[in-house]
Amino acid sequence: MRSAKCRALLCALRGDTRPVLCPVLLAILVVVATGFGVGARAERGGDCAAEAGKPAAFRAYEVDFFGVADPVVERLLKESSQLVALRDRPPATVAGLERRLRDDLPRFDKVLRSEGYYAGGFTYCIERRAGILNAAVTVSHGEAYVLASYDLELAGVPGGRASDLPVFEMAEQFLGKRARAANIVAIEKRILGELGQKGRPLARVAERNVTVDHRARALRVRLRVDPGPPALFGAVTFEGLESVEEDYIRTLVPWSRGDPFDGRKLGTLEARLLRTELFATVVTKHAGEVDDLGELPVTIVVFEAPPRSIGAGAKYNTGDGFAGEVFWEHRNLGGRNEDLKISLEVGEIRQQAEAVFTRPDLRRVGEDWVNSLTLTRIDSKAFDELGGETAMGLRFPVASRWRGSADVSLEVSRLRDREGTETSKIAGLPLALNYDGTNSRHRPTEGVRLRIGATPSVGHVDKGVLFLSSTLRGSGFVALDDERRFVLAGRAKVGSIVGESRGDLPANKRFYAGGDRSIRGYKFQRIGPLDDKNEPLGGRSLFEVGTELRVVTWRSIEVVPFVEGGNVFEEVYPDFNRTVRWSAGLGLRHHTLIGPLRLDFAVPINRRKDVDDRYQFYISFGQAF
Repeated sequence: MRSAKCRALLCALRGDTRPVLCPVLLAILVVVATGFGVGARAERGGDCAAEAGKPAAFRAYEVDFFGVADPVVERLLKESSQLVALRDRPPATVAGLERRLRDDLPRFDKVLRSEGYYAGGFTYCIERRAGILNAAVTVSHGEAYVLASYDLELAGVPGGRASDLPVFEMAEQFLGKRARAANIVAIEKRILGELGQKGRPLARVAERNVTVDHRARALRVRLRVDPGPPALFGAVTFEGLESVEEDYIRTLVPWSRGDPFDGRKLGTLEARLLRTELFATVVTKHAGEVDDLGELPVTIVVFEAPPRSIGAGAKYNTGDGFAGEVFWEHRNLGGRNEDLKISLEVGEIRQQAEAVFTRPDLRRVGEDWVNSLTLTRIDSKAFDELGGETAMGLRFPVASRWRGSADVSLEVSRLRDREGTETSKIAGLPLALNYDGTNSRHRPTEGVRLRIGATPSVGHVDKGVLFLSSTLRGSGFVALDDERRFVLAGRAKVGSIVGESRGDLPANKRFYAGGDRSIRGYKFQRIGPLDDKNEPLGGRSLFEVGTELRVVTWRSIEVVPFVEGGNVFEEVYPDFNRTVRWSAGLGLRHHTLIGPLRLDFAVPINRRKDVDDRYQFYISFGQAF
């Protein structure tokens, strides 16, 4: 122990009958009754006896754990400990502090057993130093036990075996490995889940027998499952609908009455209903028993969310100045999830008003019809624009995690750049294919996103123009630790325009780089070809890359160092032999209910004299990518 005064005496050998043994004995009795062996020991240091009953001449105390090699076990011990949780509320006496520690012992033992340590023990003592008490707990968890066997019997099934269930592949991968309770429970849930997918939603565990072999340091699990009767989907009833039409919701149900019951389809329906954003909560439940027809009626209980919302946002950076946005949205105009969103953005460079109407699930689930109208005014170093655009088209599922879009657009703009003023009339056919394989829409920690876009356009500027603009954009996310506190994020983008020279392309259709959503550290649109006044000309091809390390430092706070680079080229394809403009920076994120508040500070690494500032500072909502 940490002090010579901490003379650990084994309570059991002393015949100590004080309350410290009560919870431990109770835990032993419970575990033995269910087939588990405990084997945990609790030792106590001499200081505990010396300090017991004295008034607490302290305002705080500390808790330390020693001897824990596994950081996951140490974290679970701390999370289970009332001693740790109530550290800001010290007891009135040292005896009260010791009671807290003793009350934690059964919890500690449960943590060790849940992680596969069935022969663990603890020693503890309490020391007083400079008016602060320190509760030191030393853990001796010993060798981990392994899962030696997992036998499953299905009641009422000929042969009584269920080796054809895919879950047995899952069970086999855990055999011979540490007998963690989470793995054993996961197998059991998978068994019941797979039976539910095979038309047996009423399956239940009839008998569970877990045997601990201390000599072999192994666990043997035997499970007897009653699969229940086969069931078909019965009538579907909705509860809680108010403004949403029931016949629309029924179009989202992924089964027909009389189909074999499959529990996965209940989850699919819940996901579809929540994705509409019409409901705050969705609960699916079945009757609990089949009727005379072998059907299992299903009830969907919903609580509608407010259909209207308003919001606002703002951002600032040293290159573009301030910008603000307000919006109003109605998500259920006609009772069938029709969505209308009107937004207004006002900034020093861009002023834009936009209205977007979406009619979801047009002919099938996931197929949406979208109409939009946008009015834009831009006053930038590259060009000035005053114009409007209208578009309409479909968003539709292509395959698992893949979605496509096909639109028709018409744009009329008054453009002014270094060449003069011209009117641009362009009709386009924007096409896109999107893939999202990430584990979260708003805060991904693993997976890949990909977008492939191509827009053939035809129109008239000073003469007829015909060109094809294509982009390929991707991002990826990798968690570097089990707790996902360190996430490496990366992105890349390439673009190309073929069919017209740069000078014949409308200025607002060329590629530009630099700024908050491009390469931080450089001013808006300033990367790429420049004229004799160092004003951006834009280009016909683009290349960008970037990487971030997102580090959760405390609760909702992230520190994000990043590096980005890229360039814009006059040629049709990026010339990777040209200089790449690099930048580096450090960001701070505060995750809120409406998204992350983002602060970034970035500097250009290969700065151009009289062109680039020494640094750029950004404040906005949302991740950079």
